[in-house]
Amino acid sequence: MHLFAEVFPIEPAVVESIGAYTVRLSEERDRDRTGRLLARRLREALASPWLWSGGQLVTAVARGEVELMIALDILRDAEPERFHHVRAIEAADAPSPRQLAEFYVLTLPPALRNALDHALKRGGETIPAEDGTIVIDRDIRLQPWAVGGEPALSISVTSRIRHSRDAAALLGDGRDLTGLRVSGPAGLSAQIVSVEGSLRAAREKLLRQRIPDSLREAIRAAPADSPVLRLKNEHGTLRMPANGLGLSLRLEDLAKFGVETERAEQVVRLDPPTRAALIRSLSDVLKDANQIGRAYASRERAALFVTPTDDDIPYLRFADRRTRPAIPGRLAADFLACGPYRLREKFQKSPIRACIVNALSIKSDDFVEAMQRQLQRLIGFRLDIARERQVRILKEDTLDAAVRIVEKEAPDIVLLFLPDEAVAEHADYAKSLTLGRALPAQIVTQRMIDDPDAMPEVIVQLLARTGNTPAALADPIDGFHEVVGLDRVRRTTGDVTTVHAVARIYGADGTFRRYVVRSSELSSHHPPYLLMRELFSQRDTSGKRIVVHVNGRLPADMRAAIKTWGQAIKTHFAIVEIVRRNIPRLYALEDGRVVAPPAGSQLILSDSEALVVLPYALTPAQAPNLRGREAISGRAGDRNHIYLGLTPQPVHVLTDGIPLRQAVESVIRWSLLDYSARPTGVPATVANTDTLAYWLEKGGTFTQDSGDVPFWL
Repeated sequence: MHLFAEVFPIEPAVVESIGAYTVRLSEERDRDRTGRLLARRLREALASPWLWSGGQLVTAVARGEVELMIALDILRDAEPERFHHVRAIEAADAPSPRQLAEFYVLTLPPALRNALDHALKRGGETIPAEDGTIVIDRDIRLQPWAVGGEPALSISVTSRIRHSRDAAALLGDGRDLTGLRVSGPAGLSAQIVSVEGSLRAAREKLLRQRIPDSLREAIRAAPADSPVLRLKNEHGTLRMPANGLGLSLRLEDLAKFGVETERAEQVVRLDPPTRAALIRSLSDVLKDANQIGRAYASRERAALFVTPTDDDIPYLRFADRRTRPAIPGRLAADFLACGPYRLREKFQKSPIRACIVNALSIKSDDFVEAMQRQLQRLIGFRLDIARERQVRILKEDTLDAAVRIVEKEAPDIVLLFLPDEAVAEHADYAKSLTLGRALPAQIVTQRMIDDPDAMPEVIVQLLARTGNTPAALADPIDGFHEVVGLDRVRRTTGDVTTVHAVARIYGADGTFRRYVVRSSELSSHHPPYLLMRELFSQRDTSGKRIVVHVNGRLPADMRAAIKTWGQAIKTHFAIVEIVRRNIPRLYALEDGRVVAPPAGSQLILSDSEALVVLPYALTPAQAPNLRGREAISGRAGDRNHIYLGLTPQPVHVLTDGIPLRQAVESVIRWSLLDYSARPTGVPATVANTDTLAYWLEKGGTFTQDSGDVPFWL
């Protein structure tokens, strides 16, 4: 088996004229902000491309010191409040490979971009649907990288699903669009909350909203009989006329329009050979123009790739020190055979107290009794139902009311029984209702009730969500005491910026220990250092070696704060950033055909960065019920599954204070501890961070600042 990536080296001749410049400031404040603005002004003043990258200015047209001094003097005179502290712009050493790649992508000639668009043939594939057509649009994404000390370019294809008719037309046909997302002018992307009458009586009120001018123009242009939609996104709520707003759909939304998910998936999700062929046709455009070289591949650049073997398979530990290989889709079966690794002391003598919010048309009794029997037979464990609340009309306000009622019983968990077709619309909202009390919630669908084989998975999730440990790592992370997931959300209200931080603390063997929540206003009097000091108390962390998993990139001020605090208490914080969005894919070539790479495959970018394919790196629509149909390595039970039907999305791992091998190992192992019904290859340390962040940004607050239940699962 050979690996290759949709990443290509940029030809040296293309970037040889690019140079970098250092900016000298009289005071080191807002350097990046000043640099970005300076690059914009120099583009305008000197009529040539300028880029702020890696703390420097980058351009392809050499400029003398006198010319730059004159340009800077003009900018200081025109905008003294922004540039008075800029002292000089001076020639620097050669740009880094990453800077070269960023500048290349920024300045790619329009003729080549047009040729790429033509090669993609982006007309849009279609699927017949009720009340119209589902359209799948393909887009090209070019991204800069540095690979093995070379500037590189990734070429990826993304898919967008939309309906051929706008929201107003579908509402006119009597369609219920609640919960779906719409897109519009000014990059508007939001979820539909409700329909609130027509524009005739509301136009002036809508125009008074704090919105971009392009949205205001859309309100003025919409007909008076246009339905008004109440929308919500990460910025808050707003109201817009439905006319002209398109539906941005997910695979799970398509059932509302009479389209089977599996059928749509075959069109939307490009399988490895199809995707690889499409990337090849796009890369040929740039190769023929002598812009890039051949894709990075293990045949020619073996040192840049890691191809996993059976020896790399981690093992999980269950009851009585029994171990099993960590095979995707086998956790529940291994749990049934071996028993739980550890139960909370609380539940060794007392049952789990659960409350039920039931939005199904059937009673929950039979399913609950079956679960109680399995728990008793398997581990002598009891489950008591403290209260059940029926929801007859499924809406956000009725769910909210039902959860508030059952919360009064102080249960250990809330079981939310939802129809299959309502999961996409209501599951995240329903679970968010219990976040503030750090109360775990678990979704139970009609499909789970009808499938006897799903019961072990439901039980594993139930135990994990209530703070028990179904399985631990057989081999702990060597040389470290703990692995911590660090979430942080900045929320600005007026002139006050508040940072909420959550630490999810696991032992080196993967056993969950506790969580800690802290919030702090950011100012000169309350720097991030104080927040990190409160989050990682000296009593609990002094003298330890701790791996910190971060979802996305860690801001520089937070990084400096955690490092400074670590030095003060003699604690080594090793930071591992896990970037999950817009990452180029890896492929495998096996027996002459293109397939998806096995879990654990890696492209090594540098000593501190890699692209990694994680276990369960599937989409939510495919992740449940891995019964072998996605595996092609010969048998359904093969240890290293190679997924067909889609090409898994890798993650970008960046390390600081820990060897890359160990950092990747920690990310892979903690992804095996995702006990959710739809594992997606996300480490348990950073699972569901987007939902948690959205809830905090909307003003959510915690009633408990620490605990021993992983409520985010």
